[in-house]
This record gives sequence, structure tokens and C-alpha cells, in this order.
Amino acid sequence: MSKITKKSVNALMDVYKNHKTNVVLTLTDPDNGDAVLMEIPIKNEMSVDEQGAFVDRVVNACFDSNGDFIPQILDAVFMITLLQMTTNVPVFEKSLTLDDGSTEDVLDIDKTYELCKAINLVANVKDNSYQQLIQGLRQMVCDKLEYRKQMQFSQERQILTKAREEIENGVAMFVATGQQLMETISHVGTAADMTEALKNMNYSELVSTVLSST
Repeated sequence: MSKITKKSVNALMDVYKNHKTNVVLTLTDPDNGDAVLMEIPIKNEMSVDEQGAFVDRVVNACFDSNGDFIPQILDAVFMITLLQMTTNVPVFEKSLTLDDGSTEDVLDIDKTYELCKAINLVANVKDNSYQQLIQGLRQMVCDKLEYRKQMQFSQERQILTKAREEIENGVAMFVATGQQLMETISHVGTAADMTEALKNMNYSELVSTVLSST
């Protein structure tokens, strides 16, 4: 077996780069003699950082400000992000009026999603590398969504556990206070004696005792 050298590795990489082909999606009009409507250069590979950015953009857009998952927007966001990060096709925008009266141009999701369906990158780009890229991105998005749901579930469970403990402590404190009051009442004779006994009760000590025992 021959030794692997830096020179042989570089030679392999040169062959790999030289055999990479540029991918162009040509869209034609079947009602007009197959006239070319658009030619779209396709980027069929992404770096690790680019894939991470893609996944984050899709996943983050699928949760509202309260952290609730919005499943109906998932496919639209995925296809729009694929269009933006693998082609040079411009997206549609719309003007949004802010609370201070100013306007801001934002992505028009509905119109751009319609554009994505018209171009149909998934069905129309036959390049194997591109299809593998799409499959990989889909899987990573699913994995990240599942991870985020699990993290959210874990946080909610911790909050519920803490709330239950606080309720149990409160009930125990209430029961102990009631028992203390009953003992006080049972040892007094007149109303004046009861008033004096209640004044002398150490509520801070009672609370500390209850909390330390729960």
C-alpha cells in the first residue's frame, strides 16, 4: 500500500474540484414554443457554517414571540431560505408600517412562497449533489426542531415542579399555622387570654420551622 502524502491529497482535491460542474436551472414556457423564461445558477453545496445558518433561519422563524411552534409556516420558510441561499433569485417584499409611523420593507412570505412553488427547486433541479444537500438540510432542520421542543418541554417541567413544591410548602405552612392556633385556643380561658396568646405567637419561627421540614 502506497503512502498517502500531502502531494497525493492535493492531487485528489484538484480532481474533485475539476470535476465539479456548474448547475443551471432553465425554466421554459411550454405555451410559447419552450421559450426560455429564466436561467437560474444553482449553488449545490454549502459550508458547515452556511448549513448552520440555514437551519437556524428556518427553525427560529417557526416559533413566535411566546415560544410557540408554528408548524404551518415550516415548509414556506424552508423553501424560501433554500431559494435565498442557493440561487440569485430576488424575493418579494412588502412595506410594513411600524408603531412610530415609519415604514420598513419586510419579506412577503406568501408571494415569495408562490414564487418558490413556481420555480420548484426540489423537483426541477436534477443534480444529485443538490438533492443530497436538500435532504441533509431537511434532516438537520427536523433534528433541531426536535431538540428545541425537548428543551422547551424540560424547562416547562422544571417550572411546574417548582410551582408544585411551592404549593406543597404553602399547604404545609397553612396546616401548621392552623394546628398552632388550635393549640393556643385550647389552652386559653377568656377572650382576653386568647388575644394575649395570639400576640405572643412567633410566626417567623413557625414559618422557618415549616420550611425546614418540607
